[in-house]
Amino acid sequence: MSGRPEVSSVAAHTAETSPARDSDDQLPPLRRVLITGAAKGVGSLVVSALAGKYELVGLDHEPIHGPALADIDHHVGDLTRRPAEDLFRGGGLDAVIHLAFEDDPRAPRQQRYQRNVLGTMKLLDHVARYRVPRLVVLSTAAVYGAHPLNPSLIDEEAPLRALETYWGLRDRVDADRYVQAWMWRNPQVRTTVLRPTSVLGPTVTSALKLYLQRPLVPILAGFDPLLQFLHEDDLIQALLLALRSESTGIYNCAGAGAVPLLEMIREVGRQPLPVPHVLAYGLVRRLQRLGLIRWSAPQVDFLRYNSIICDRRIREELKYSPQIGLRQTLRSIAPPRPVEYIAPDSMEETSAD
Repeated sequence: MSGRPEVSSVAAHTAETSPARDSDDQLPPLRRVLITGAAKGVGSLVVSALAGKYELVGLDHEPIHGPALADIDHHVGDLTRRPAEDLFRGGGLDAVIHLAFEDDPRAPRQQRYQRNVLGTMKLLDHVARYRVPRLVVLSTAAVYGAHPLNPSLIDEEAPLRALETYWGLRDRVDADRYVQAWMWRNPQVRTTVLRPTSVLGPTVTSALKLYLQRPLVPILAGFDPLLQFLHEDDLIQALLLALRSESTGIYNCAGAGAVPLLEMIREVGRQPLPVPHVLAYGLVRRLQRLGLIRWSAPQVDFLRYNSIICDRRIREELKYSPQIGLRQTLRSIAPPRPVEYIAPDSMEETSAD
């Protein structure tokens, strides 16, 4: 026995569409919003986007520093502890945006489970018990896994295959499945689950960003998979659309397209380092044990197989449309480019033209 609660089989194999609702069931206007994981990264961007529009309450394991502190009633704590429930018990919450997930593979396994699974379970209990009408949960498209049996375009009904190749995503997959099952049992809550691709931008930290910012970027020799990503500003756009939507359901979310890995590396001004496929997994394991990288060996599969999601549903139902282009997104994490010197004569000739 592992001691972990079992996730309901209702959503264990497929990501179903939303439960039926009465179209006349209107939500109250948004006034007070709780944001979990508000202290940094995506949370700080959400706070900035919502500041001045709603009364914001934050909960995180870390304190908020800087200007954002003035825009939110922030509490430092754990979702599984009693003080977190007090934020719900007081009433008046019109929505919850759940961002408090631990994605660093270097974090202790128990800590990841505590935050990702137990924290999510406890949050959902509070939402149902204290009748919060709206819930937005930020999952990840990584739950589909990088798998040779994945379809060429992965939609929301595709199986979550991450555990077949990467056990380190168990907590994320368990949390996603639990939210799915809970959503069907609690149709009175307008619940939206977002599964975005990798997020890039100057504020957020993601595994893909750290990978692309290495001076030499290791790749699998002979492989050049297509990768998807979206700018952090487009993720915030998707979260706000989900918050204000009357819809319930699961939505993939991607950027403006897909780019070959080698082209991405060139665009951020780095050099690829080809590694033979047979050596790559063992090398990553050693580097992870030394604490030199945030990747774990099974994640190498994302450098081997295409893993392209379809986000037509969010575009059609929530009217999401990425605003930041792929090249601009990549350049937002690239080192400053040297300014090319133009001689005075050349500038004059250019101006004449």
